[in-house]
Amino acid sequence: MRYNILKSVFTFTIAGFFLFTTSLLSGCDSGGSTPNGELIKEDLTVGTGAKAEVGKAILVSYVGKLEDGSVFDQSDSSDTTDVPLSFTLGLGQVLQGWDEGIPGMKVGGTRRLTIPPDKAYGRNGVPDLIPGNETVTFDITLDAVIEDVFIRDLAVGDGATVKNGDNLTMDYVGTLTSGQVFDSSASHGQPFQFVVGSGQVISGWDLGVVGMKVGGKRMLIIAPPFAYGTTGFGSIPPFSVLTFVIDLRSIDNP
Repeated sequence: MRYNILKSVFTFTIAGFFLFTTSLLSGCDSGGSTPNGELIKEDLTVGTGAKAEVGKAILVSYVGKLEDGSVFDQSDSSDTTDVPLSFTLGLGQVLQGWDEGIPGMKVGGTRRLTIPPDKAYGRNGVPDLIPGNETVTFDITLDAVIEDVFIRDLAVGDGATVKNGDNLTMDYVGTLTSGQVFDSSASHGQPFQFVVGSGQVISGWDLGVVGMKVGGKRMLIIAPPFAYGTTGFGSIPPFSVLTFVIDLRSIDNP
């Protein structure tokens, strides 16, 4: 599975993004509780890298379990081509228990969060997946704190290397935290072209494509200040961490 449960509660129209995340993801209607009704945090491994703080873009992998120990969702860290889970911490884009339980972690660390229903999936749960009033447990590994652009090369090309000023032709797919595709070159019916460093695209692209080689495929995970920031744009909500998978077709300099 690939964060299916987070995606399932993220089934929404973009216009209703913040209403949905604050009401449904927080699970605020629950009547159940953990022992003492508290969010329980336990560090299984203490990281040594950058610290996760509210307002920061982060990248995580995780395993989610029900009270009986069965796994209801998990990321697939072995699949380097899959889009990982990234979001802005503390802004209601994920479960309330995550927003409250992750701050203070350091990159490389793994923390176990035991989350009461009122900070998880509430009194209704998720049909056929999570019972109502269920206390859930997540083992979360903090893979990165994204200050600007997180880069993962999915395939290294064998052509010319991109530098500032190059005119590129590429295909791309852009996704939100929910996994929903918000834009792609295919949706426009043709490859996309731009000049690197000219300000024609978001700054995360200008930073992230430098060093690619023609024929290569690269994943860019872009923090909000290097994408559409605090205001968003069109169907993209404010404070969105954006993921792009880019296939570089050619460098077409005059």
